[in-house]
Amino acid sequence: LGGPGIQKNHAYFESKGGDIHLVPNSKEAKGQIKVNGKDIGKGVKLKHNDRIVFGAASVFLFRMPNEPEDPAIDFDMAQDEVNSELKAEQEAKLEEQAKEEEERRQELERKYQEEKAAEEEKKRKELEEYEAKIAALEAMLNKNIEDDDKEKVEDKKRDLEEEMKQKELELKLAEEKRRADMEEQVKILEKKKKEHQRLDE
Repeated sequence: LGGPGIQKNHAYFESKGGDIHLVPNSKEAKGQIKVNGKDIGKGVKLKHNDRIVFGAASVFLFRMPNEPEDPAIDFDMAQDEVNSELKAEQEAKLEEQAKEEEERRQELERKYQEEKAAEEEKKRKELEEYEAKIAALEAMLNKNIEDDDKEKVEDKKRDLEEEMKQKELELKLAEEKRRADMEEQVKILEKKKKEHQRLDE
């Protein structure tokens, strides 16, 4: 016995209590044996008319003595079983990948919302501090103070107002970048999802 995927001493048949078992001879051989289109794991009990595929395309039909030969079973039927099982495994794998990508997308959205809420709270506190300082300076301007001191207070008030505008701009830009980064990662996940769907068709 030889061919693609078939190793030397690939497997052996074992009789147990009147039953026949097919057992792989190695870990590598285990993935290259299918019975009725399914992997056999550490071994499998064979039944009459079981289809055995070794490697890529060595197909055998297991017959028990004194059992009827029907139904008619051929090479194409055995290969169709293998292909059907492989397709089911591929579909399950793609479904799992799609599930994982959706979970990652939801995690990205959750993380983005948490960061956004934290930044908004930070922004609110910082702006409140600026507003409090500006209000204190305005209160000073309303008092009877010397012209020189008044000018200094007005200059400081203008500086604070400018700082507040700059801080608002920085926070806005940071929010836009964070949103853009999150959307880019979502696009990558969506692209992978479409690729999986196309492969599944």
